[in-house]
Amino acid sequence: MMDNSSQFYIAIQGILKSWTALQLAVSHGFGGSESAEKAQWMVGVIEDYFRNNDDIEDWELGEFISQIMNEEFNTVLEDDSLSLVVKEIVTVYDLWSRNKTNELNARLQSLPQVNLSESVSQCEKSGMPTVEEQEVISSLSNSMNNASVTSNSSNLMNYDEGDSKSKEDDDGWTTVTTRSRARRK
Repeated sequence: MMDNSSQFYIAIQGILKSWTALQLAVSHGFGGSESAEKAQWMVGVIEDYFRNNDDIEDWELGEFISQIMNEEFNTVLEDDSLSLVVKEIVTVYDLWSRNKTNELNARLQSLPQVNLSESVSQCEKSGMPTVEEQEVISSLSNSMNNASVTSNSSNLMNYDEGDSKSKEDDDGWTTVTTRSRARRK
C-alpha cells in the first residue's frame, strides 16, 4: 500500500498525463531531448509548491505552471486547458489533505486519456496549423527575426534594418515594431 504523500504525487502525475497540451509538448520535444524527464520533474515541483505554500489560489498555481510551460517547454498556452488542469490539481489536493482516498482514486480513474493523433486530426479539420506546421512557422520566424527583406523587383517594398526596431523583453521574447513606413526603391 502506498503512503498518503505519494498519492498526491500520483494524482498530479495522472492529471498531467491527461493534459493534451503538455503531452503534445513532450511528444514533439518542445522541451528538448529531455522533454519526458522535464514533465516528470514538473510533477515533483508542483507537489513541492503545495508542500511549501499555504492556501494556494487557482491563479497562483496557474501562473506557476504557465511559467514552467513557457520556460521549460517553450509553450505559451492560449486555450483554457490550464485553468481546467489547475482546478483538478486543487481539487485532488483538497481530497488528499482531507484523507478522502476513495474519492481521490475515483476522480483519478475518471481522468480522460490523451489521444495525440485525435488532437492533430482536430487541428487539421479546423484549419489550424498542426504541431509540425507550427514548428516550421516558428523556425522560419526565428530565422527571419533579424534579417532584412529585400527583392530585385521594383514592385515590392524593400525593408532595411533602419525601418524596424526590436526590443528583447525580460522573458526572452523579442518584440519588433515598425518605426517608419516602408520605402519603395
